[in-house]
Amino acid sequence: FELRFEIAQLYISSYYMERGILLLEHLLNFSLKGKKKEVYYVLAKAYTKVRKFKKCIQIISSLTKLEESENKKKGGHKRKKSQSITSSSSFGARQLERNESMSRKNTAPVEKMGARSIQTWEIMARNCYHSGEFPRAIYAVDCAIQLTGASDLVHLGKFFYLRGKIFQKQASMIDSKIKFPLMTSPQHTIPHSHQSQINSKDDLIQETLACFDKAYRFYSTVGDDPKIAKSVSRIAETLLGHIFDQVALLKLPLSTVCKLS
Repeated sequence: FELRFEIAQLYISSYYMERGILLLEHLLNFSLKGKKKEVYYVLAKAYTKVRKFKKCIQIISSLTKLEESENKKKGGHKRKKSQSITSSSSFGARQLERNESMSRKNTAPVEKMGARSIQTWEIMARNCYHSGEFPRAIYAVDCAIQLTGASDLVHLGKFFYLRGKIFQKQASMIDSKIKFPLMTSPQHTIPHSHQSQINSKDDLIQETLACFDKAYRFYSTVGDDPKIAKSVSRIAETLLGHIFDQVALLKLPLSTVCKLS
């Protein structure tokens, strides 16, 4: 098993995705005992990369059942109690309930937060992000954040960075112009009483900047320079892509401004 599993991972990392997926699917036909979860993790990520989103959801469903079974054997799953983290974007109970209710509109089932591990929630968030199921992606990454310990700054930075990418992609798909004056401040959160109304482009940009700023602060604390650079780059990309051009062009169309007099 170890050799075949290693070969499958090498195939996937070398972008021979189909070969790697076929080998992983073949491994699932055997009794893997404690190794099945590892195969599921790699296979789910591979399905997302080749855009087989429905198959990834099927693997996540199997992962959930496997983790529930393991938790029952251990006497029940005890959810980690993380300290409250001051977030620029919401991941509290009200936001989770809102995203969960929105995600019910999708065909695939949504499990309770304690039924899945952090890694499974991350895989689900990335799969939903790439498939365009943004409310469900936010719900999944919020669950991952809730289950992450307050001292695990590396993973918190990764999850807030992913959360920012989801909001950024969502904002880029809205054609409407933003309204000025625009009160964007990474240090300020949108009040909980208004979070169910995060549907305008202005709010999405605010949440995007807030998440990337939070990721930047976590990465700065642990001294991860490449991730710091990526976070700052995303902040700059958001500002340039959605705000700078409208300010520089005075809200005029680019074709009008570029005409020679």
